Amino acid sequence: MSGFLWRSLIVLASVIVPGELRAGWKQEWFAELSYRERSGASLGYLLRAARGAFRDAAWIRAETPLDLRFLTQPLRVECLLVAAALVICIWSHALIPPRPDYPNLDRLVRFERDMQFLGFTNKFLRSPMLDQWRKSPSVEQVASYNLYVRGPLPYARVSVNFFDTLGVKPRAGRSLWPGDLDVAVVTDTFWRTRLHSDPKALGWSFRIGKESYRVVGVLGPTFAFRQCSFFAPLKNDTSFNTISLLKPGVTRKEAESRLPKTLAFKGARLQPLVAPFSQASISMAGALIMLGCAFLLLRWRRMRLYVCARVGVGLLSAVTIGLATARPLNHISPLLSVVHFWMFTGLCAAVVYFVLRDQRSRCPVCQERLRMPVPIGCWSSLILDRPATEYVCPAGHGVLFVSEALHDPSQWTVLDESWHDLFEEPCLK
Repeated sequence: MSGFLWRSLIVLASVIVPGELRAGWKQEWFAELSYRERSGASLGYLLRAARGAFRDAAWIRAETPLDLRFLTQPLRVECLLVAAALVICIWSHALIPPRPDYPNLDRLVRFERDMQFLGFTNKFLRSPMLDQWRKSPSVEQVASYNLYVRGPLPYARVSVNFFDTLGVKPRAGRSLWPGDLDVAVVTDTFWRTRLHSDPKALGWSFRIGKESYRVVGVLGPTFAFRQCSFFAPLKNDTSFNTISLLKPGVTRKEAESRLPKTLAFKGARLQPLVAPFSQASISMAGALIMLGCAFLLLRWRRMRLYVCARVGVGLLSAVTIGLATARPLNHISPLLSVVHFWMFTGLCAAVVYFVLRDQRSRCPVCQERLRMPVPIGCWSSLILDRPATEYVCPAGHGVLFVSEALHDPSQWTVLDESWHDLFEEPCLK
Protein backbone atom coordinates (compact mmCIF):
# COMPACT_ATOMS: atom_id res chain seq x y z
CA MET A 1 0.00 0.00 0.00
CA SER A 2 2.85 2.40 0.83
CA GLY A 3 4.43 1.80 -2.58
CA PHE A 4 1.14 2.61 -4.30
CA LEU A 5 0.88 5.98 -2.53
CA TRP A 6 4.28 7.39 -3.46
CA ARG A 7 4.12 5.90 -6.95
CA SER A 8 0.77 7.63 -7.49
CA LEU A 9 2.31 10.98 -6.53
CA ILE A 10 5.14 10.50 -9.01
CA VAL A 11 2.74 9.55 -11.80
CA LEU A 12 0.66 12.64 -11.03
CA ALA A 13 3.75 14.87 -11.08
CA SER A 14 4.89 13.36 -14.39
CA VAL A 15 1.98 15.08 -16.15
CA ILE A 16 3.93 18.36 -15.87
CA VAL A 17 7.05 16.89 -17.50
CA PRO A 18 7.33 17.23 -21.32
CA GLY A 19 6.24 14.08 -23.15
CA GLU A 20 9.64 13.22 -24.64
CA LEU A 21 11.28 13.27 -21.18
CA ARG A 22 8.44 11.72 -19.16
CA ALA A 23 9.32 8.02 -19.37
CA GLY A 24 12.97 8.47 -18.35
CA TRP A 25 12.02 10.93 -15.61
CA LYS A 26 9.53 8.50 -14.02
CA GLN A 27 12.03 5.64 -14.26
CA GLU A 28 14.66 7.64 -12.34
CA TRP A 29 12.26 8.62 -9.57
CA PHE A 30 10.86 5.08 -9.25
CA ALA A 31 14.37 3.65 -9.01
CA GLU A 32 15.44 6.22 -6.38
CA LEU A 33 12.45 5.79 -4.07
CA SER A 34 12.40 1.99 -4.50
CA TYR A 35 16.00 1.90 -3.26
CA ARG A 36 15.09 4.07 -0.25
CA GLU A 37 12.07 1.86 0.52
CA ARG A 38 14.28 -1.27 0.49
CA SER A 39 16.72 0.54 2.77
CA GLY A 40 14.01 0.88 5.45
CA ALA A 41 12.74 4.43 4.87
CA SER A 42 9.42 5.22 6.56
CA LEU A 43 6.21 5.99 4.68
CA GLY A 44 6.27 9.63 5.81
CA TYR A 45 9.81 10.05 4.47
CA LEU A 46 8.85 8.48 1.13
CA LEU A 47 5.78 10.76 0.77
CA ARG A 48 7.89 13.86 1.53
CA ALA A 49 10.41 12.72 -1.07
CA ALA A 50 7.61 12.09 -3.58
CA ARG A 51 6.35 15.66 -3.05
CA GLY A 52 9.75 16.81 -4.22
CA ALA A 53 8.92 15.23 -7.58
CA PHE A 54 6.49 18.12 -8.21
CA ARG A 55 9.25 20.69 -7.69
CA ASP A 56 11.55 18.72 -9.98
CA ALA A 57 8.85 18.41 -12.66
CA ALA A 58 8.05 22.14 -12.47
CA TRP A 59 11.77 22.99 -12.84
CA ILE A 60 12.07 20.76 -15.93
CA ARG A 61 8.96 22.35 -17.45
CA ALA A 62 10.35 25.84 -16.74
CA GLU A 63 13.58 24.92 -18.54
CA THR A 64 11.61 23.59 -21.56
CA PRO A 65 9.95 26.19 -23.83
CA LEU A 66 6.24 25.77 -24.39
CA ASP A 67 5.78 23.58 -27.44
CA LEU A 68 2.69 24.26 -29.54
CA ARG A 69 3.63 22.01 -32.43
CA PHE A 70 0.85 19.61 -31.52
CA LEU A 71 -1.60 22.19 -32.89
CA THR A 72 -0.18 21.67 -36.38
CA GLN A 73 -1.20 18.00 -36.35
CA PRO A 74 -4.48 17.09 -38.08
CA LEU A 75 -7.72 17.81 -36.17
CA ARG A 76 -5.97 19.07 -33.03
CA VAL A 77 -7.58 22.53 -33.27
CA GLU A 78 -10.98 20.94 -33.92
CA CYS A 79 -10.56 18.79 -30.80
CA LEU A 80 -9.78 21.88 -28.72
CA LEU A 81 -12.81 23.69 -30.16
CA VAL A 82 -15.10 20.76 -29.30
CA ALA A 83 -13.60 20.61 -25.78
CA ALA A 84 -14.16 24.36 -25.34
CA ALA A 85 -17.79 23.98 -26.46
CA LEU A 86 -18.29 21.12 -23.98
CA VAL A 87 -16.79 23.15 -21.11
CA ILE A 88 -19.00 26.16 -21.92
CA CYS A 89 -22.07 23.91 -22.05
CA ILE A 90 -21.26 22.42 -18.65
CA TRP A 91 -20.60 25.89 -17.20
CA SER A 92 -23.89 27.32 -18.47
CA HIS A 93 -25.92 24.13 -17.75
CA ALA A 94 -26.97 24.08 -21.40
CA LEU A 95 -26.77 20.30 -21.87
CA ILE A 96 -29.89 19.80 -19.77
CA PRO A 97 -33.05 21.63 -20.89
CA PRO A 98 -34.19 24.18 -18.29
CA ARG A 99 -37.06 22.97 -16.15
CA PRO A 100 -39.52 25.83 -15.50
CA ASP A 101 -40.72 26.39 -11.97
CA TYR A 102 -44.36 25.55 -12.68
CA PRO A 103 -46.32 23.59 -10.06
CA ASN A 104 -48.36 21.89 -12.80
CA LEU A 105 -45.42 21.12 -15.09
CA ASP A 106 -45.95 17.34 -15.22
CA ARG A 107 -49.53 17.79 -16.47
CA LEU A 108 -48.82 20.52 -19.04
CA VAL A 109 -48.72 19.64 -22.75
CA ARG A 110 -48.52 21.63 -25.97
CA PHE A 111 -50.44 20.90 -29.13
CA GLU A 112 -48.92 20.41 -32.58
CA ARG A 113 -49.90 18.63 -35.78
CA ASP A 114 -48.19 17.62 -39.01
CA MET A 115 -49.14 19.56 -42.09
CA GLN A 116 -49.73 17.70 -45.32
CA PHE A 117 -47.54 20.12 -47.30
CA LEU A 118 -43.74 19.56 -47.26
CA GLY A 119 -43.84 17.94 -43.82
CA PHE A 120 -44.20 21.18 -41.82
CA THR A 121 -45.36 21.15 -38.19
CA ASN A 122 -48.16 23.53 -37.19
CA LYS A 123 -48.42 24.54 -33.52
CA PHE A 124 -51.48 26.78 -33.92
CA LEU A 125 -55.10 26.02 -33.13
CA ARG A 126 -57.87 27.95 -34.82
CA SER A 127 -60.90 29.08 -32.82
CA PRO A 128 -63.30 26.21 -33.82
CA MET A 129 -60.59 23.62 -33.12
CA LEU A 130 -59.84 25.28 -29.80
CA ASP A 131 -63.48 25.00 -28.74
CA GLN A 132 -63.48 21.29 -29.59
CA TRP A 133 -60.27 20.68 -27.66
CA ARG A 134 -61.60 22.47 -24.57
CA LYS A 135 -64.53 20.03 -24.49
CA SER A 136 -62.21 17.01 -24.32
CA PRO A 137 -62.73 14.91 -21.15
CA SER A 138 -58.95 14.75 -20.65
CA VAL A 139 -58.42 18.50 -20.34
CA GLU A 140 -58.86 20.63 -17.24
CA GLN A 141 -57.82 23.99 -18.73
CA VAL A 142 -56.53 25.28 -22.08
CA ALA A 143 -54.55 28.54 -22.17
CA SER A 144 -53.88 30.44 -25.39
CA TYR A 145 -50.96 32.71 -26.23
CA ASN A 146 -49.12 34.30 -29.14
CA LEU A 147 -45.54 35.54 -29.20
CA TYR A 148 -44.42 38.94 -30.46
CA VAL A 149 -41.19 40.93 -30.68
CA ARG A 150 -40.91 44.70 -30.49
CA GLY A 151 -37.31 45.79 -30.89
CA PRO A 152 -35.10 43.74 -28.55
CA LEU A 153 -38.03 42.81 -26.26
CA PRO A 154 -39.98 39.59 -26.82
CA TYR A 155 -43.37 39.49 -25.17
CA ALA A 156 -46.56 37.43 -25.25
CA ARG A 157 -50.25 38.11 -25.44
CA VAL A 158 -52.01 35.49 -23.33
CA SER A 159 -55.50 34.43 -22.32
CA VAL A 160 -56.89 35.31 -18.91
CA ASN A 161 -56.37 31.78 -17.54
CA PHE A 162 -52.75 31.56 -18.72
CA PHE A 163 -51.10 31.88 -15.30
CA ASP A 164 -53.75 29.70 -13.63
CA THR A 165 -53.01 26.95 -16.16
CA LEU A 166 -49.31 27.13 -15.36
CA GLY A 167 -50.06 27.24 -11.63
CA VAL A 168 -48.16 30.52 -11.19
CA LYS A 169 -49.19 33.62 -9.24
CA PRO A 170 -47.55 37.07 -9.44
CA ARG A 171 -45.18 38.00 -6.65
CA ALA A 172 -46.74 41.44 -6.45
CA GLY A 173 -50.00 42.77 -7.80
CA ARG A 174 -52.43 40.59 -9.71
CA SER A 175 -52.68 38.55 -12.89
CA LEU A 176 -54.85 39.35 -15.88
CA TRP A 177 -58.60 39.79 -15.42
CA PRO A 178 -61.44 39.53 -17.95
CA GLY A 179 -61.97 42.86 -19.68
CA ASP A 180 -58.39 44.07 -19.13
CA LEU A 181 -57.04 46.30 -21.90
CA ASP A 182 -53.51 47.69 -22.29
CA VAL A 183 -52.24 46.16 -19.04
CA ALA A 184 -49.19 43.96 -18.51
CA VAL A 185 -47.80 41.47 -16.04
CA VAL A 186 -44.01 41.89 -16.15
CA THR A 187 -41.20 39.51 -15.30
CA ASP A 188 -38.71 40.10 -12.52
CA THR A 189 -35.96 40.84 -15.07
CA PHE A 190 -38.11 43.48 -16.77
CA TRP A 191 -38.96 44.98 -13.37
CA ARG A 192 -35.28 45.26 -12.46
CA THR A 193 -33.94 46.54 -15.80
CA ARG A 194 -36.77 48.75 -17.15
CA LEU A 195 -38.57 49.72 -13.95
CA HIS A 196 -35.38 50.11 -11.85
CA SER A 197 -36.58 47.67 -9.14
CA ASP A 198 -39.01 50.28 -7.82
CA PRO A 199 -41.37 48.68 -5.25
CA LYS A 200 -44.04 51.21 -6.29
CA ALA A 201 -43.90 50.18 -9.96
CA LEU A 202 -47.48 48.83 -9.89
CA GLY A 203 -49.59 51.27 -11.85
CA TRP A 204 -46.68 52.63 -13.87
CA SER A 205 -46.98 52.79 -17.64
CA PHE A 206 -44.36 51.97 -20.23
CA ARG A 207 -44.36 52.23 -24.00
CA ILE A 208 -43.25 49.61 -26.51
CA GLY A 209 -43.41 50.96 -30.05
CA LYS A 210 -46.74 52.73 -30.46
CA GLU A 211 -48.49 50.84 -27.66
CA SER A 212 -48.59 51.75 -23.97
CA TYR A 213 -49.09 49.29 -21.11
CA ARG A 214 -49.90 49.70 -17.43
CA VAL A 215 -48.17 47.37 -14.96
CA VAL A 216 -50.62 45.39 -12.84
CA GLY A 217 -48.37 42.55 -11.62
CA VAL A 218 -44.77 41.45 -11.18
CA LEU A 219 -43.82 37.78 -11.48
CA GLY A 220 -41.33 35.97 -9.27
CA PRO A 221 -37.58 35.78 -10.02
CA THR A 222 -37.76 32.07 -10.92
CA PHE A 223 -40.49 32.45 -13.56
CA ALA A 224 -39.51 32.21 -17.24
CA PHE A 225 -41.50 31.53 -20.39
CA ARG A 226 -39.97 31.64 -23.88
CA GLN A 227 -37.73 34.56 -22.81
CA CYS A 228 -40.74 36.90 -22.71
CA SER A 229 -40.35 40.19 -20.84
CA PHE A 230 -44.02 40.87 -20.12
CA PHE A 231 -47.50 39.45 -20.76
CA ALA A 232 -50.46 41.41 -22.11
CA PRO A 233 -54.09 40.36 -22.76
CA LEU A 234 -54.74 38.38 -25.92
CA LYS A 235 -56.41 40.28 -28.74
CA ASN A 236 -58.97 38.99 -31.23
CA ASP A 237 -56.64 36.63 -33.07
CA THR A 238 -58.01 33.69 -35.04
CA SER A 239 -55.21 31.19 -34.33
CA PHE A 240 -53.30 30.54 -31.13
CA ASN A 241 -50.50 28.62 -29.52
CA THR A 242 -51.91 26.61 -26.66
CA ILE A 243 -50.86 25.06 -23.37
CA SER A 244 -53.21 22.43 -21.97
CA LEU A 245 -53.48 21.27 -18.37
CA LEU A 246 -54.49 17.62 -18.23
CA LYS A 247 -56.75 16.32 -15.52
CA PRO A 248 -55.08 14.49 -12.60
CA GLY A 249 -54.36 10.87 -13.45
CA VAL A 250 -54.60 11.36 -17.24
CA THR A 251 -51.37 10.60 -19.09
CA ARG A 252 -50.25 12.35 -22.24
CA LYS A 253 -50.73 9.20 -24.34
CA GLU A 254 -54.28 8.75 -23.06
CA ALA A 255 -55.16 12.37 -23.82
CA GLU A 256 -53.64 12.03 -27.29
CA SER A 257 -55.77 8.98 -27.99
CA ARG A 258 -58.89 11.00 -27.07
CA LEU A 259 -58.25 13.79 -29.55
CA PRO A 260 -61.26 14.56 -31.79
CA LYS A 261 -61.37 12.28 -34.82
CA THR A 262 -62.13 15.11 -37.23
CA LEU A 263 -60.11 16.03 -40.30
CA ALA A 264 -58.79 19.17 -38.63
CA PHE A 265 -57.09 17.09 -35.92
CA LYS A 266 -55.51 14.61 -38.35
CA GLY A 267 -51.81 14.20 -37.53
CA ALA A 268 -52.22 15.98 -34.18
CA ARG A 269 -50.17 15.03 -31.15
CA LEU A 270 -49.37 16.29 -27.67
CA GLN A 271 -45.84 17.10 -26.59
CA PRO A 272 -44.49 17.71 -23.07
CA LEU A 273 -43.75 21.30 -22.23
CA VAL A 274 -40.07 20.49 -21.57
CA ALA A 275 -38.14 18.77 -24.36
CA PRO A 276 -36.10 15.69 -23.37
CA PHE A 277 -32.99 17.13 -25.03
CA SER A 278 -31.76 20.70 -25.28
CA GLN A 279 -30.68 22.23 -28.57
CA ALA A 280 -27.15 22.63 -27.25
CA SER A 281 -26.91 18.93 -26.36
CA ILE A 282 -28.08 17.93 -29.86
CA SER A 283 -25.50 20.15 -31.57
CA MET A 284 -22.83 18.97 -29.13
CA ALA A 285 -23.58 15.34 -29.98
CA GLY A 286 -23.45 16.22 -33.68
CA ALA A 287 -20.03 17.85 -33.23
CA LEU A 288 -18.66 14.76 -31.46
CA ILE A 289 -20.05 12.42 -34.14
CA MET A 290 -18.68 14.62 -36.91
CA LEU A 291 -15.27 14.70 -35.20
CA GLY A 292 -15.20 10.89 -35.11
CA CYS A 293 -16.16 10.78 -38.80
CA ALA A 294 -13.34 13.21 -39.59
CA PHE A 295 -10.79 10.91 -37.92
CA LEU A 296 -12.09 7.93 -39.90
CA LEU A 297 -12.11 9.84 -43.19
CA LEU A 298 -8.55 10.98 -42.52
CA ARG A 299 -7.51 7.38 -41.91
CA TRP A 300 -9.28 6.25 -45.09
CA ARG A 301 -7.83 9.22 -47.05
CA ARG A 302 -11.18 10.46 -48.27
CA MET A 303 -9.91 14.02 -48.39
CA ARG A 304 -12.89 15.85 -49.86
CA LEU A 305 -15.25 14.36 -47.31
CA TYR A 306 -12.61 14.94 -44.65
CA VAL A 307 -12.55 18.69 -45.41
CA CYS A 308 -16.36 18.78 -45.25
CA ALA A 309 -16.22 16.99 -41.90
CA ARG A 310 -13.72 19.54 -40.57
CA VAL A 311 -16.05 22.38 -41.56
CA GLY A 312 -18.97 20.52 -39.98
CA VAL A 313 -17.11 20.04 -36.70
CA GLY A 314 -16.24 23.72 -36.54
CA LEU A 315 -19.73 24.96 -37.38
CA LEU A 316 -21.47 22.57 -34.98
CA SER A 317 -19.06 23.58 -32.20
CA ALA A 318 -19.73 27.25 -32.94
CA VAL A 319 -23.48 26.62 -32.88
CA THR A 320 -23.11 24.83 -29.54
CA ILE A 321 -21.17 27.76 -28.07
CA GLY A 322 -23.78 30.17 -29.39
CA LEU A 323 -26.70 28.23 -27.91
CA ALA A 324 -24.93 27.76 -24.58
CA THR A 325 -24.14 31.47 -24.16
CA ALA A 326 -27.36 32.97 -25.56
CA ARG A 327 -29.49 32.59 -22.42
CA PRO A 328 -26.93 33.88 -19.83
CA LEU A 329 -26.07 36.93 -21.96
CA ASN A 330 -29.73 37.72 -22.66
CA HIS A 331 -30.47 37.68 -18.95
CA ILE A 332 -27.77 40.30 -18.36
CA SER A 333 -28.91 42.77 -21.01
CA PRO A 334 -30.93 42.65 -24.24
CA LEU A 335 -28.19 44.65 -25.97
CA LEU A 336 -25.74 41.82 -25.32
CA SER A 337 -27.96 39.52 -27.38
CA VAL A 338 -27.29 41.73 -30.43
CA VAL A 339 -23.56 41.63 -29.76
CA HIS A 340 -23.83 37.87 -29.24
CA PHE A 341 -25.49 37.42 -32.64
CA TRP A 342 -22.70 39.21 -34.51
CA MET A 343 -20.00 37.42 -32.50
CA PHE A 344 -21.65 34.08 -33.32
CA THR A 345 -21.82 34.98 -37.02
CA GLY A 346 -18.16 36.03 -36.97
CA LEU A 347 -17.15 32.82 -35.22
CA CYS A 348 -18.87 30.70 -37.88
CA ALA A 349 -17.17 32.66 -40.67
CA ALA A 350 -13.80 32.40 -38.90
CA VAL A 351 -14.18 28.63 -38.54
CA VAL A 352 -14.84 28.14 -42.25
CA TYR A 353 -11.98 30.48 -43.20
CA PHE A 354 -9.54 28.74 -40.86
CA VAL A 355 -10.36 25.25 -42.15
CA LEU A 356 -10.06 26.23 -45.82
CA ARG A 357 -6.89 28.27 -45.21
CA ASP A 358 -5.30 25.56 -43.07
CA GLN A 359 -6.17 22.84 -45.59
CA ARG A 360 -4.24 24.70 -48.30
CA SER A 361 -1.04 24.40 -46.26
CA ARG A 362 -1.28 20.64 -45.69
CA CYS A 363 -0.15 17.66 -47.70
CA PRO A 364 -3.16 16.11 -49.51
CA VAL A 365 -1.81 12.61 -48.74
CA CYS A 366 -0.85 12.61 -45.05
CA GLN A 367 -2.37 15.96 -43.96
CA GLU A 368 0.84 17.02 -42.25
CA ARG A 369 1.65 20.75 -42.31
CA LEU A 370 3.96 21.60 -45.22
CA ARG A 371 7.38 22.91 -44.18
CA MET A 372 10.64 24.31 -45.51
CA PRO A 373 9.31 27.26 -47.56
CA VAL A 374 11.77 28.11 -50.34
CA PRO A 375 11.36 31.41 -52.29
CA ILE A 376 12.00 31.07 -56.01
CA GLY A 377 11.65 33.34 -59.03
CA CYS A 378 12.19 37.06 -59.38
CA TRP A 379 9.82 40.01 -59.16
CA SER A 380 11.60 41.72 -62.05
CA SER A 381 10.68 38.84 -64.38
CA LEU A 382 6.97 38.16 -63.96
CA ILE A 383 6.68 36.34 -67.29
CA LEU A 384 9.70 34.04 -67.52
CA ASP A 385 10.50 33.53 -63.86
CA ARG A 386 7.52 34.39 -61.67
CA PRO A 387 8.12 34.76 -57.94
CA ALA A 388 6.70 31.90 -55.89
CA THR A 389 7.22 29.84 -52.76
CA GLU A 390 7.63 26.08 -52.62
CA TYR A 391 6.54 24.07 -49.61
CA VAL A 392 7.64 20.47 -49.05
CA CYS A 393 5.76 17.67 -47.34
CA PRO A 394 7.83 16.42 -44.34
CA ALA A 395 7.05 12.83 -45.37
CA GLY A 396 8.20 13.36 -48.97
CA HIS A 397 4.85 13.01 -50.68
CA GLY A 398 5.16 16.12 -52.82
CA VAL A 399 5.84 19.84 -53.23
CA LEU A 400 3.30 22.68 -53.23
CA PHE A 401 3.99 25.58 -55.60
CA VAL A 402 2.33 28.83 -54.43
CA SER A 403 2.59 31.78 -56.80
CA GLU A 404 3.22 35.19 -55.27
CA ALA A 405 2.11 37.14 -58.35
CA LEU A 406 -0.76 37.28 -60.84
CA HIS A 407 -2.92 35.10 -58.52
CA ASP A 408 -1.95 31.88 -60.27
CA PRO A 409 -3.54 28.73 -58.76
CA SER A 410 -1.40 26.64 -56.45
CA GLN A 411 0.12 23.52 -57.98
CA TRP A 412 0.84 20.24 -56.22
CA THR A 413 3.66 18.10 -57.59
CA VAL A 414 3.95 14.47 -56.48
CA LEU A 415 7.47 13.25 -55.69
CA ASP A 416 8.48 9.75 -56.74
CA GLU A 417 9.72 7.10 -54.32
CA SER A 418 13.37 8.08 -54.79
CA TRP A 419 12.71 11.20 -52.71
CA HIS A 420 11.21 9.32 -49.74
CA ASP A 421 14.61 8.31 -48.36
CA LEU A 422 15.40 11.99 -47.75
CA PHE A 423 12.35 12.51 -45.56
CA GLU A 424 10.64 10.99 -42.58
CA GLU A 425 8.33 8.00 -42.80
CA PRO A 426 4.78 8.84 -43.87
CA CYS A 427 2.48 9.70 -41.01
CA LEU A 428 -0.39 7.54 -42.31
CA LYS A 429 0.22 3.92 -43.22
